[in-house]
Amino acid sequence: AGARVRPVAEFSAVRPNYAYELGGVGRSPQLLRASRQSGYHGEIYETHNNNVLNARTFFQVGSVEPSRMNQYGFRFGGPMGSDKLSFLVTGQETRESGFVNGNVLVPLPNERASTATDPAIRALIDSWLALYPTELPNRTEIDPRMLNTNALQKIRNTVGTFRLDWNRSERHRLSARYSYGDNFIDSFELVIGQNPNQRLRPQTLNLASEHQVSDRTLLRVGFNYLRRKVHVLVSPGIGPNVNVSRDIRSLGPSFNFPVRRMGNDFEYLAQVSTSLDDHQIDWGGQVQRSQLNEFQADGARGTFSFTRNFGRTAIENFVAGALTRYTT
Repeated sequence: AGARVRPVAEFSAVRPNYAYELGGVGRSPQLLRASRQSGYHGEIYETHNNNVLNARTFFQVGSVEPSRMNQYGFRFGGPMGSDKLSFLVTGQETRESGFVNGNVLVPLPNERASTATDPAIRALIDSWLALYPTELPNRTEIDPRMLNTNALQKIRNTVGTFRLDWNRSERHRLSARYSYGDNFIDSFELVIGQNPNQRLRPQTLNLASEHQVSDRTLLRVGFNYLRRKVHVLVSPGIGPNVNVSRDIRSLGPSFNFPVRRMGNDFEYLAQVSTSLDDHQIDWGGQVQRSQLNEFQADGARGTFSFTRNFGRTAIENFVAGALTRYTT
């Protein structure tokens, strides 16, 4: 879809805007700017895009796989009972689904069933072998076990904001804004359980006050609360990480997943702008407190390693259930 650029509305020496136009927040926290809604305005929209109207993507082989993107939302705002108080509410959701193409090493036809003599071990190895795609290798000129295939990936992004602006007097304005996001990525899996799913839930609360101290001086103070919830989760039913050297694709995502992280930032800001005859002086300060709570354990799911030993290759040991090392 390309980059979605947002213009920098106001430049200031005390508010760096590095990468702001591409979604970055800059190096310094931002004070919420007053923006009163003088009249009722609203819109509702929906866009749709699919593979019927798209050209073939560069990395896709074979027939064009289905892909769909729907983006819809609304925006509505206006005064609330008086011309001094106004509101703005917005909401948007984007849903995308499409296939990701890639190469993966899979077992050969004669390596699709366990040769272990113990029934319990044989059942376990067979359940792991069932996680590989049923397609047979089709890029044997590169590697006898290489398969080029496609896997479905789904993305859902939901965002919304609610804002209030109050012109308390000609010299004093108050603003408040709450924004919420819920982003979910059902990651593609060339091998079942290959990539973890991602759940991101950012929330932001902004409070700001503007006071015209004099005809030349404007005082602005504010408070920002930023909450970041990040979950990188293993698909249900996916157990330990299984490593078969480099003979075939390892099973499960990396051993350091899942990850559950929660961050809270509290920002207190003040800024004074003084206009002189030919210049403007901006000065102020900020205090920021950050809190991070995280669960991440290396090897929490356990790692089974099959390597070349016992007079067999790694894949032969894997099929036979001859484990080299178990780590947890």
